[in-house]
Order: sequence, then C-alpha cells, then structure tokens
Amino acid sequence: MTHPILYDTHVHTPLCKHAEGLPEDYARVAKQQGLAGVIVTCHNPLPNGIEQGVRMAAGQFDEYLAMVEAARLSCEGEVDVRLGMECDYLPGLEEHIEKQARSAPFDYLLGSVHAHLGSYVGRFAGGSLAGFQRTYFEHLARAAELRLFDCLAHPDTIVVKNPQFNACPADQAVEAFAVVAQRIAISGVAIEINTSHGMGPVLRGILKLARQHGIAVVIGSDAHEPRRVGDRFTQALDVAEEAGYTAVGFFLQRKRHDVPIHHALASIAGSALPL
Repeated sequence: MTHPILYDTHVHTPLCKHAEGLPEDYARVAKQQGLAGVIVTCHNPLPNGIEQGVRMAAGQFDEYLAMVEAARLSCEGEVDVRLGMECDYLPGLEEHIEKQARSAPFDYLLGSVHAHLGSYVGRFAGGSLAGFQRTYFEHLARAAELRLFDCLAHPDTIVVKNPQFNACPADQAVEAFAVVAQRIAISGVAIEINTSHGMGPVLRGILKLARQHGIAVVIGSDAHEPRRVGDRFTQALDVAEEAGYTAVGFFLQRKRHDVPIHHALASIAGSALPL
C-alpha cells in the first residue's frame, strides 16, 4: 500500500517570470510521483529593483500568498500544498530579509545566493575564480548565520551556473565549502540537494563534508514547470546515502521532519514500509 512521505520542497510559480503552471498543477504531479505534497518557494521580492526580471514584484506578494492558499484549498484531502519562499541573500539585505521572513506563516524558508545573476557577478566576481568561489561560500555561511532560513538552496550553484568554472577542479569548490562548513553546522541550517543541477562531483563533495559536520540535507527539484516535480528524487536519495546520510528532511511549520532514506525510496516506489 502506497504511503507518501516526502515533499518536493522547492517549486516556483509564474510570478517569478520564468516559470509556468499554478501551484495546484505542481501539487497534482507530486501526487503522481508518490509524494505527500509540495512546498511552494517562489523568489522573494527584493528592494531597489534588484533582479526584478526573475522574481515577483513587491506588489505581488499578497497575490503569491493568495495563489498558494487557493492551491491548498483546491488540493485539500488529495495532496498537501504548503507555503514557502526562496529568499536571495546579498550583503546589506539582512533587514529586508528579516522583515520578509516574519511577514507570513511560512512552512519553509530557503536561503539562496544566486552567484550567476548580473547583480552578484558585478559586485563580487572581480579577481580570481578561486577568490570568487570563496566569496560565494562566505555569503552562504553569512546567510546561514542569519538564522532566518531552514535550508540553503543549491550550494553547488557557483559551479553549475557559472560557465567559467567548467575547467576548474571540483576540489577547489569543495575546499572553499570546507572553510565555512562548521559555521553552517553551528547555525543549524540544512543544505539542499537540488535535482535540477545534475548532482555532480562538487555537490557530492559538499555533501560528504556536510555529513561529517552534522548538517542535515533536504531534497528539492527547483521545478519551474509542473512536469519536473519530484524529478530524480531516487537519484538524490542514492547520492545522499553515498555521502553517508541515513535520512533526509523536509520542513513543515518551520520544523524539520527526518525520513529514513530506505522508507523514502520505498514510498516513491509505491510500497512504503510502515513508520
């Protein structure tokens, strides 16, 4: 008998201007994939017009809340829909993010550093590639230390989304993460396996270090269209297990729920073990 356990913890909405499909569309794909639900995590509004082309505008925030609530009601009793948000961290935005984090009854807040966006590259990419990587991971650590987020999104984005790092050895990025890993662990923030990123050697190296430091792990598809919900979750669970994890988590009402990996795999396969 199927017993859905996991959530897809990272899905978007058309308000971010580069996604399609309503939250209920994502939720119903989650049900087909053997998941318990989705946590909608669209990109947060930022002040002063920062990267407005890839996120909801400040005036759309209430629309976002209404959109997620409408999906929750539409899918109630069928599949769970929860409210989250993906919050960009940049130095100087701490006060803005703190206000946003307290502005709605979120189930889950993702902190992210989008190191490929023009606003970030323009401020921080000068100098060597190794120095740019160190800056990126320093900002991830600072985001964690705000203690406003439940999880750090796609920690390998510095490599996956920045083509200039294609020729760089994976060890370089992993070593840069190693410098800040203990700070992230102390913060209590989890890190994400983002299944849109390919789960290559940089992520695998980061996960091994994260496991050694006791940092929890969460899986999210980063779906920008409904068909990608739950994409490659089986592979992500295998990658987590290879790194030494025995459980993966998700957050509801800002509290982490851990699921043994073998139970999660069984639930996706449609034959969950009793909990």
